Amino acid sequence: MTGSTSLTLDFAGAQLHSASQLLRKYTVTANGDRTSQGTVSFTTTGDFAGVPCSIFESQACTGSVTFTPTALGLRTGILNMSASANESQFERASVTYIVQGIGAPAGPGMTFSPTTVSTSPLGATAAIVPVTIYNVGSTSLTFSAATFTGTNAAEFTTASTTCTTAIAPNSSCILYVTETPTDYGLRSATLSITDTTSGQVFSKPLSFLATYAAPTASTPSPSTFYAHLNTTVTLAETVTRPITDPLTISIAGSAAFAIDNKACAAGAASCSFNIAFTPPTVTTYSATVVLTDTYTGLATTIALSGSGGIPNATFFPQSLTFPSTAVGSTSAPQSISIQNTGDTGLSFNDYLTSSSFANLNSCPTTLAAGASCSVSVSFKPTASGTATGGLVFQNQNNNPPTNLPITIPLTGTAP
Repeated sequence: MTGSTSLTLDFAGAQLHSASQLLRKYTVTANGDRTSQGTVSFTTTGDFAGVPCSIFESQACTGSVTFTPTALGLRTGILNMSASANESQFERASVTYIVQGIGAPAGPGMTFSPTTVSTSPLGATAAIVPVTIYNVGSTSLTFSAATFTGTNAAEFTTASTTCTTAIAPNSSCILYVTETPTDYGLRSATLSITDTTSGQVFSKPLSFLATYAAPTASTPSPSTFYAHLNTTVTLAETVTRPITDPLTISIAGSAAFAIDNKACAAGAASCSFNIAFTPPTVTTYSATVVLTDTYTGLATTIALSGSGGIPNATFFPQSLTFPSTAVGSTSAPQSISIQNTGDTGLSFNDYLTSSSFANLNSCPTTLAAGASCSVSVSFKPTASGTATGGLVFQNQNNNPPTNLPITIPLTGTAP
């Protein structure tokens, strides 16, 4: 018997539990001169069955293979054909074939891909994931809307779809699904659509793995704490949580920093605590606040930095008024005294806002804590009448911050 051992017999989609047939011819040849008769028998596996046939020398017989799917989707099996003869001269042979077919429902049918929607940190915006719907049935499929049922059904929604017309057999469309988890772990629901013609409902479980996101905290503002020596400044800090696990709050580093709340209880999306900074000396300080989820162990840190000592400028007098001065002349100078009443050096500069006045600054680049200096101002009018202006003192580098800028008002009269 001759045949191709590499041949694959394919069946088109057959309705579930309904048979279809594929007919092929096979030729068996005897070695002798006489007419010999033999039988070709079929041995099959899976959802396939073979019907034997009788054969005469140098002739062909036609056998059939029947496919009766017991389940939907691709079905495979093995077909083995063996020839047996009534006489010894008849050549005995066997050929093996692969057979396959697709089990399809009588009406529209459906498969889904994928069934696991996505993985995302809890609290993050869920990605829109395409779910492909395949019609593996024998008639068109039309549905108006998808529904979700099951444990976490409220978290699943459809964002959009390309399934706007009937889905022909062996065709597909895409349903875009999003999942917005309210807790971490496996989130599941069942996606269902109903064929508007037959009323048949097709369902498929979907799952989404929500991983836990660590708690987050706002960045301290200002990012560096400044305080006078042995004086406390306080900053409120807010912690937000994608879920309401309890948190522990701890601090490590310099003792100049302290917190007033060591835990956030379960049940709230956010909680607050205060960070206090009390520097004992003129130096810089650092510490770290650690927010730890007591269930997952995930943590978020907040870096703290502080500077002990702040300069503070005081001025006397708070304004200057010059006597009547002729145009083109310069008045006698008047002085403004500046004292640094803070804890650390003060660096500042000054400028005038009017050309009717002139100044002379005799202060050092950095005025030490507790020290004083002066700036003299003269009035030199360029026109008759009353002239006004200001002498502005400003922090030279704004690090550390001071009570500057401050403007000293200036007034003069020319006859």
